[in-house]
Amino acid sequence: MKLSYIGIISYDTREGIDPKNREPSQELAVVKDVSSYGLLTRNNYAQFMTFFAKQLAEKAKPNQRQSVAQDAQDFVFHVYSHKLGVCGVAISDAQYPSLAAHKLLGNVVNEFLAKFPASSWKDLTASSPRANIKDQLAEYQKELQQQLAQYQDPAQIDTIGQIQRELDDTKQVLHQTIESVLGRQEKLDELVHKSNDLSDMSKGFYSTCHPLAV
Repeated sequence: MKLSYIGIISYDTREGIDPKNREPSQELAVVKDVSSYGLLTRNNYAQFMTFFAKQLAEKAKPNQRQSVAQDAQDFVFHVYSHKLGVCGVAISDAQYPSLAAHKLLGNVVNEFLAKFPASSWKDLTASSPRANIKDQLAEYQKELQQQLAQYQDPAQIDTIGQIQRELDDTKQVLHQTIESVLGRQEKLDELVHKSNDLSDMSKGFYSTCHPLAV
């Protein structure tokens, strides 16, 4: 079992608007473990983790839990979208229990919102002058790094059964595929081509290997 990514990502909670007018999602805090990949491809996989996590966050609906499978590469994207506009995203292999992943995401999102109320990170951009909040987010990532290491063993996540009660306040976990969420391969290729999260090298890597993709 392997847990490769934990991230807190902002998303636009407005419903019923043209997708083109939605605010782009943003990684507020994220940690990754790409040590299982070759040295020459680690950066490519890290960039694609960011790319797909943000794409799934942008498709999120408030109070929704999803486990989105990518069968060809044995990846599962676990997504918990909180009504205040943040998504917790975890990327694991298919052997990692989805209930454990969602319990972890519930804990992470609640801890994040307790430390960082929405007013502190709403409208935060890469060019934002609010250096203080950025420093705090960077410090918080150290806590996420510890959790990524600790919860490689899902047995370390306590009160797994509690997730069933938490699901009463959200929609049931939706089990879907990357293709069903983001669109067919032609649409996915277009998203990759337009992405600012991917270097030209990663885009070339995608065209030949399709990492994390259908």
